[in-house]
Amino acid sequence: MYKPDDRSPEFEAFSKPFGGQLNQRNRWVVIAELVPWQEIEDEYAKGFNFYKGRRAKSVRFALGALIIKEKLKLTDEETECQIQENVYMQYLLGQKEFTRKRLFEPSMMVHFRKRLGHVIPVLNEKLAVSYSKYLEELKKLEEEESRKNKKDDDQEGPGSGNKGKLVIDATAVPQDIRHPNDLGLLNDTRRKSEELIDYLYLELPDCQKPRTYRRKARQAYMRFLKQKKKTADLIRMARGKQLRFLKRNIRHINE
Repeated sequence: MYKPDDRSPEFEAFSKPFGGQLNQRNRWVVIAELVPWQEIEDEYAKGFNFYKGRRAKSVRFALGALIIKEKLKLTDEETECQIQENVYMQYLLGQKEFTRKRLFEPSMMVHFRKRLGHVIPVLNEKLAVSYSKYLEELKKLEEEESRKNKKDDDQEGPGSGNKGKLVIDATAVPQDIRHPNDLGLLNDTRRKSEELIDYLYLELPDCQKPRTYRRKARQAYMRFLKQKKKTADLIRMARGKQLRFLKRNIRHINE
């Protein structure tokens, strides 16, 4: 049985154990504002009988749990633990107040994935529109803050700044700075290209996802790190492998 939950939690009214108010720019709060819960409610409800069986979890609860799992790359068990311990995650799931009790069994994640299979295409389309509107509003907000800061600086005048001498010690620098030619930079770039391919694939569900060979690329990189003696030939071969993986990913991104 499924009944829509019309009482979505109000941001200001969400109750926390130590008082105070949620941070409006927290990533889970932002996601909760971006997802059009009411618009996908009808699609989600089509898979249920309105009069028989136990009442199922709301679409916000089920989809919110899956978003947390996929964004943090967690197991079902770890997802349940994280939600139990995090105030912002419980707000994303539509809770009215924070609770330390278990909200669901990890096995429920299997049912969430089955129930939301037909909702994902509709969600992708709606979310793309919501995200574009959010970027526009964020850009306007940043422009207003920039104009306000500039106006405050003009009002203070040229002689109202801090006085004194700034001394910089150039010898006190971090010792773990990587050289620009380090193979680790290539590995980081390859991983970023894989994340970009994953994002583009979600935006274009009709396209076939290209193979990135990320597992082989990581194995090659870890194999190089475990070498005790890194000769020039070994460095050149490892660098060449990562460059070829990266070149393939860039070609897929451009396509």
